Order: sequence, then C-alpha cells, then structure tokens
Amino acid sequence: MRLIRSILKRTAHRRMSRRFPGLDPATLSRRSDTAVIFGSGPSINQITAEQWSAFAKHDTFGLNFWLLHPFVPRFYFLEGFRDTSERDYFKAELLRRADEYRDVTWLLQAAELEHYLGGAAKVFDLFPWAGKPALVWLQYRRALVPKEMDFQRRHFEALPAGIGDEHPKGFGSVTLALSVAYAMGYTTIVLAGIDLDTPGYFWQQGEGRHSEFRRAGGGVAQLHKTASHDKYHPVQDYILAFNRLVLEPEGRKLMLANPTGLLASELSVHSSAFPEAAR
Repeated sequence: MRLIRSILKRTAHRRMSRRFPGLDPATLSRRSDTAVIFGSGPSINQITAEQWSAFAKHDTFGLNFWLLHPFVPRFYFLEGFRDTSERDYFKAELLRRADEYRDVTWLLQAAELEHYLGGAAKVFDLFPWAGKPALVWLQYRRALVPKEMDFQRRHFEALPAGIGDEHPKGFGSVTLALSVAYAMGYTTIVLAGIDLDTPGYFWQQGEGRHSEFRRAGGGVAQLHKTASHDKYHPVQDYILAFNRLVLEPEGRKLMLANPTGLLASELSVHSSAFPEAAR
C-alpha cells in the first residue's frame, strides 16, 4: 500500500509540474542564514514586537492557515483542507489579502492538493491573481518510524541536496518545512507556534474575526492531533530526531521562538534580537 501511495504521489507531481511549471527550485535563494517557521499554536500571540521586527529581516515560512495572522511570510506551505468549507474560508481570506500576498512564493505538494481539492483547476482556483502565483512543487516520501524502534540516521537517508529533491516527511507540515529549510542551507531554524500540547490555534484567542474558525466542539483534546499516534513516533519525536541526527552533526541549530509547548524542555529559545544581520 505504501508503494502504491508513493507511485501516485510521483505521478501527481509529474502531471502538475508538466501542466503548470513552477519556479526552478534552484532559483530560490536565502536572504539570511536564519529561517523562521510559523505554525498556528497559541504561543504565536506571545511573540513580542521586537521579535516580529527581527523576523521580518529573515526568511519566514507560513504553514497552512497562517494567512489568518497579519504577518506576511516570504514562503508559504499549503497542504490541503479538511472540507469544502475550509477551502472556501481560505480562498475568501486570500482574496481579501491578495495585494499583501502577491509576492509570496508558494510551496505546494501536488498529490496532497489534488487529493483534497479534486484536480488541477481547483488548485489554481484558490489563487485570486490573473496568472499563476510564484510556486514550487515539492516531492516527499513518508518517513514514519514505529514506536518500538529508535530513530536512526538511516531513517533520514538520501537527504535532499536541493529544494526540488524528494523530502522526508513525518506527521505534520512542519516536518516537510524542516527538510526544505535544511535543503536551502539555513544554519539556524526557529520554530514559532509549533506548540503541539494543545489542539487550539492562535486565531481562537480573544474575539477576533476568525475566533470561531475550527473551534472544536465537545470534549477538548490535550494534544495536537500529530503529537499522538498509536503506531508511529509522533511529530515531536520526529523533530527532535531530525535535530539530533541531521542538524546538530552539521553544526546547525534548531530553536524555539518562545519557551512553550512540547518541545520547550528539549530545544533552546532563540534571542528575540537575532545575532546575525540579514543579507
């Protein structure tokens, strides 16, 4: 079954990249040695004005529904949607912010978007501009490790030499973002809003215009859905293993924007005043 899924992903990637060629991945360059990856955890609301000013000088990556936050990232990962109402919500918000997001580079997974949206035409129907947006098609392979096994370096074999290569991916969009940041050569990667100890989102705090979006009904889970799995290591184990087995041996750093969430006891917190100047 895993082999069949892999073949389907590669077929979708070839089909989409032929019909709608994106940017040459080799043309994507770093503006800084630091990448900041934005998840949607509530700790985003703890980021200070000083930190936001610092983030703006570096390369930033938004994940999925990040556009519900005022800060506009340089790169944007989009996987898919739970249902048509989520798709329509995203589309309407992107239309509202079309001018702000015009220069963002989109990092898309063809197989995921085709699966969730039902075809190429519906993928591009999301975007409010007359032409195709700046985009790069990403390829990935699942890198899931059973809980009874420890992570080994071999689980991250054939690491991508460039963003256009196949990336390892565990549970959650952040694992793919980590691989892309690695392939682009960042020496410091900062995780912001990757809390994992709550199913809630930054936009649900307070009474803002998005406060009811994805509001869970009934009982409230204690962990993000990717942070718990019966069979495979959850996302937090993957992130820490990637750091220990891939980043640290190369002298790279994985850090947090705030001392909160499941990773807080394992990763250092980055200074809000970044030590390096943007290129």
